[in-house]
Order: sequence, then structure tokens, then C-alpha cells
Amino acid sequence: MRILLTANASYSPPRGGATRSNLIWLDHLAHAGHACRVVAGPSKPGAEFPHHPSIQVIPVDEPAARVHRLAREIREFAPDWVLVSSEDLGHGLLREAHRAAPDRVVLIDFSNATPCLRTTSSRGGRTRTGIFSPATGPTCCLTCCPAETR
Repeated sequence: MRILLTANASYSPPRGGATRSNLIWLDHLAHAGHACRVVAGPSKPGAEFPHHPSIQVIPVDEPAARVHRLAREIREFAPDWVLVSSEDLGHGLLREAHRAAPDRVVLIDFSNATPCLRTTSSRGGRTRTGIFSPATGPTCCLTCCPAETR
């Protein structure tokens, strides 16, 4: 299986618990023989975090360039699943993943900070219509759709 993870946070080295947790999960998948790539935020100085050598981390400095690189990786790497980590606060990566691979996207969000992206939701005085519709396939988010991820 081919797994493509994308995030705005730095994964080279990883910053914070979410990035480290995602790399640990990918490390287990890579050890099981799955091909894993990460399109992430820019590299920054810091302590390295060891992970399986086959995991390719692609740091991209500019947010707009990151969205374009994600689209390219979806086309060329042809992942079975595109995982979007919750630090994509503007949802640019999520929107591109959904546009390019609508039936293969999972939003990784274990917090309650992200409103459900399938429905119309109101947060902080702003109303947002969901990015996803139930008809788009197995696209889900671990916050609002935990039963679908089991």
C-alpha cells in the first residue's frame, strides 16, 4: 500500500506530539512493507527523530508551493490513501487532497478543535459549509467520524 501524509508542520525534524505520532505510525507501516511519503512544512533546525529510512519526507517552504507539490505527489506517487494532518488550519492541503483524490482522503484530527467538515458548522462567529459530502466516498475525519475509521 502507498500512503501519502501531508501537513503544514515541519517533519524534518518533527515538531510537537502530532508530527511525532504521525511519524511513529508511518514507521510501523513502513516496517510492514508499505511505501510512505510526507509532504510537509519547511525543514528547521532541531533534534532529529529517527524513523524508517524508506519514509521520504519532502519539506516545502511556501504554503502555496506545498499545495502544488501535494497535487504532484498524488498524481505521480498514486497513493492508496492521502492522510491530511490537522495542523492544516486553512484547509488548503485538505481541499487539494479532496480535489485530487476524493475517495482516498482521511483527515487525522484527534482534537475537538476542528469542526465537522461534512456539515455546515459555526465556530467563532463564522459559518463554514462542509468540504465533504457523504457521497464522496470513504473520506472521513477521526474527530467527527470515529466509527468509519475502525
